[in-house]
Amino acid sequence: MSDIEGHQPDPPTAPPVGGDSEVGPGNDEDLVWTTFARWRGERRRFAMLTVVESRGSAPRKAGARMLLGATGETVGTVGGGAIEMVALEQAR
Repeated sequence: MSDIEGHQPDPPTAPPVGGDSEVGPGNDEDLVWTTFARWRGERRRFAMLTVVESRGSAPRKAGARMLLGATGETVGTVGGGAIEMVALEQAR
């Protein structure tokens, strides 16, 4: 199918990593690492949560990271939902 001007539309492309579910490190990865460097420079207390393995249908695959600051702030995600709540609770 062509558009009015007679040229073919671009074919669909895969979403970027982090652009949909069941992916590894997402588009929040740069923000996680930037925040990591800043918090370390500020000598803040925090935990880094990392997905090391996943099976089946999982929101995030190995390599996804999330930071949890000592005062409760978070940056990034390890998948959301119940699994993320459990991970955050254990990190605290």
